[in-house]
Amino acid sequence: MLQLRITQKFAKDLKLKKLPNPNPVDSILDDWVIDLIRVQRRKVAMVTHVKTLMTFYIPYKDVGGVNNVPEAIGVKLSQWLCKHGFSDLGEQALKLFQEKPFFCKTDHRKVLGHMNEFKWCIGWCMEDMSFDQIDWQDILDRILYMPVKTIGSGFSMPAELMFELLGDKAKFEYYYKMASERISKKVKEREKFHRRKYVLISSGYGESLAKHNITWH
Repeated sequence: MLQLRITQKFAKDLKLKKLPNPNPVDSILDDWVIDLIRVQRRKVAMVTHVKTLMTFYIPYKDVGGVNNVPEAIGVKLSQWLCKHGFSDLGEQALKLFQEKPFFCKTDHRKVLGHMNEFKWCIGWCMEDMSFDQIDWQDILDRILYMPVKTIGSGFSMPAELMFELLGDKAKFEYYYKMASERISKKVKEREKFHRRKYVLISSGYGESLAKHNITWH
């Protein structure tokens, strides 16, 4: 049975009052923590895999509401698995997330701590953007290839942990290089945008835009 550990905020949206303790799971694709965050006052489900810290963001409005979030996780996970050469597991993910979920307590402070770090780190990716302009794929890349403290004093990346869990860690280096290039390109685009914005503000043109209620997007 699909196990989803949910915070009180997410449970409230599901209208669930009492949550049981989590159970051991059999599938490597199972066991996720879901929290509710607000991005520009819009509700977004933040979903993190307990074993690898792979994290997806699912806006409620994109999937038709909170009740459709579990199935949407399966779609996103399946797409990622198929894209990275794990088609069989991608099919398994779709089937797993079509099952009725077992909602339970989060009961995992370490994962919740990492999720709080991810929230803080992605904030600047959304700066000066409307909600519809947010690039969720870019945010996924940044978190997947972000070093996080794991065991003892060691650091790993969620993508590295996921490839290791899937039994093909050798793929990590290849996809890490590709993701690094995408992230670097995005960073340069953002730097160029902010330089342009600074020049416009310095010239007084920004005040003119503001008076006419024109945004930077």
